Amino acid sequence: MAPLRWGIASAGKISNDFCAALTALPEEDHRVVAIAARSEKSAKEFAELFKIAKYYEGYEKLAADTSVGM
Repeated sequence: MAPLRWGIASAGKISNDFCAALTALPEEDHRVVAIAARSEKSAKEFAELFKIAKYYEGYEKLAADTSVGM
């Protein structure tokens, strides 16, 4: 079965804790594929920390990203 592809809306502490927890799960089951934050700088730093391929400034682009979901 394909992994659940997560999109994270915010680069705050709760999102950080959530992504850290996901690293304990098998990547074939769960994968964070995109992050969005109010600023591009925050999104990029978060993406680099968790090795997330896509990052967005603002949330509309994340909502439109078809790589997020099942």
